[in-house]
Amino acid sequence: MERASPLLARFGGHLRKHSNRAKKRIFGSRTRYEDVIRPAREQAAAEPPAPLKYPPTYQPSRVLPNGWSAPPDPATVGLPKTSLPFQVERTDKGRWLPVYTDVRKGRTQLITLVRKVSGDLEEMRGEMSKVCANQEVRIRTGPRLEVKGRYTAQLRQWLAGLGF
Repeated sequence: MERASPLLARFGGHLRKHSNRAKKRIFGSRTRYEDVIRPAREQAAAEPPAPLKYPPTYQPSRVLPNGWSAPPDPATVGLPKTSLPFQVERTDKGRWLPVYTDVRKGRTQLITLVRKVSGDLEEMRGEMSKVCANQEVRIRTGPRLEVKGRYTAQLRQWLAGLGF
């Protein structure tokens, strides 16, 4: 039997096989392996991605392989960021989008952070959740937003598309 481990499945990992002994240890002797795995796969396949209220419309002039994109020219007309209820400021050094990956709990939990956020944080939380596959987004002090998982590339692409 093949199964994606919960941690690897969340981050796009590969399938692995469990021995019968491991199946009994993980799922108990009375629970059938397929009864646990099948509903999880069906639920993941059944949820369509929600449409974004603020879709990216701006295309950066260049994006480097390390994820850096050039900030938009202020003279550009029609940038979507001017009409958004939230703003994200780039860093002073290097003009990066402030999206970071943090490793916590003994290197077992990946958290994606978005810092330097201002404006309507609840609105950004809803949009960020849609970009991050409907994951729960938490608002922390600072202000910063946190989501479990590695979504750095998707969030940088989305924020660059909004004109930040």
